[in-house]
Amino acid sequence: MTFSFVAALGALVSVCSASTFSTTPGMPGVISYDLFRTATTQHASSDVVVAPATQFLGGLSYNMNITIGTPPQSVTVAFDTGSSDLVVNSPDSAFCKAGDCLYGSFDQNSSSSLKTINRNLGVVYAIGFFTGQWATDTVHIEGAALSEFVLGVGDNSSTMVQNVLGVGFPGNLVEGNQLGNPTNQTTSGAMVKAGLIKSASFSVYLNNHTNADGGVIFGGLDHAHYTGQLQTYPITPNSQGIYDRLAFNISSVGVNGTNTTSAMRILIDTGEPDLRLPPSFVDKVWKSYGVTGLTVGNPNLNVTQGLIDCTMANSPLTADVILPGLEISIPFRDLVLEPSPELIAAFGRKPSDIPSGTCLFNINHGGANDDVSILGIPFFQSTYAVFNLDTRQISLAPINRNPGPSNITEITANAIPSPASFTQTTASTTSSTPSATSSSSSPSSSTGAGVRLNNWSVAGILGLLSGIMFML
Repeated sequence: MTFSFVAALGALVSVCSASTFSTTPGMPGVISYDLFRTATTQHASSDVVVAPATQFLGGLSYNMNITIGTPPQSVTVAFDTGSSDLVVNSPDSAFCKAGDCLYGSFDQNSSSSLKTINRNLGVVYAIGFFTGQWATDTVHIEGAALSEFVLGVGDNSSTMVQNVLGVGFPGNLVEGNQLGNPTNQTTSGAMVKAGLIKSASFSVYLNNHTNADGGVIFGGLDHAHYTGQLQTYPITPNSQGIYDRLAFNISSVGVNGTNTTSAMRILIDTGEPDLRLPPSFVDKVWKSYGVTGLTVGNPNLNVTQGLIDCTMANSPLTADVILPGLEISIPFRDLVLEPSPELIAAFGRKPSDIPSGTCLFNINHGGANDDVSILGIPFFQSTYAVFNLDTRQISLAPINRNPGPSNITEITANAIPSPASFTQTTASTTSSTPSATSSSSSPSSSTGAGVRLNNWSVAGILGLLSGIMFML
């Protein structure tokens, strides 16, 4: 995970719906969450772990609550497909003592189950860092208990306002430097080892910035959250042949069929709030639609944020991601965001620096040192994504914006399942015959269906914001 720029955060208060645990006939050990605005309850089998992802930072970050240690301590972590490890703040750091660890911190001295591995934690981001210890402790993710889970604790020093739960390939802790990482553990792999799920896999959906919800299912997927067919693509290694990121090859990106890019390797990252694409492509798009650039954050980092007329949020234009057998269209309404005064302050700017009627435009320049371009949160807001680290595959389909009752099935180590039958009252967890998958560039598919269901209700209340994070 790389932060392009980080300032300081002000007060943040979050409100999350309580998780409840119940046993449903025919589905022992089911974990149920009261996350819907209606009385409808989502159900999952004991072989699937379901967790909500709640928006923070005005919809530019999706987070979840976990507990660490004995007795359990609650912390909020950013759910990040662009990194691989759990790294948290400690109240021992001067940063937390100054009141800047507003997503919570983990007091390692108060946990009887913590075991220190080494004091070599050294995670360096673009302008932030953690130093401290690598350790093991008990971690609970929405009721799923992971004993001796490896985590980094920034008890020596930190300049990171946010705790991070990385779910990518091992070793992709950050784009910058990492020291002393003692494990090749992945989050989903640890769940397999604990017998909680059957494959190192997970699926993700994020609603658009007007809805404060989203979700991740470890070891399974919900067929109600996509339309059409899931298309499966191989995860591609970097130029050294290392599977370092959840990246794959696409045919092109364009806006309404014009100003298209060439084929490229690209990362899809829940920790990145925008689309970070080749500068030559971004320059053409900005010129076509009157986008101007504003230098934000630390001026030494030369980070530029696009600004556009707010009326473009009503435009029928789309940013189109083209893949073999699939086209994902991202509406401009998910790319044009009105900045609040707090968000403007987060950029290190004054309100007068952004003219009235001007909004943020979230197609921006990729970093010069990035190995891949990035499809961030706007892509997820139009796409249902399934990641299988065992088979090194990503499956994608257009998101269902009006999903029906949950139809959750587990993912085996070798296949993405087809939809199971389901009723209007509960989600079926009966696995059906798996669809074929492919490791070639040609996609495979399974069919999805959905009917209407009210949106989830998980609230994040953002107070004074003076920091914003771009994550990879």
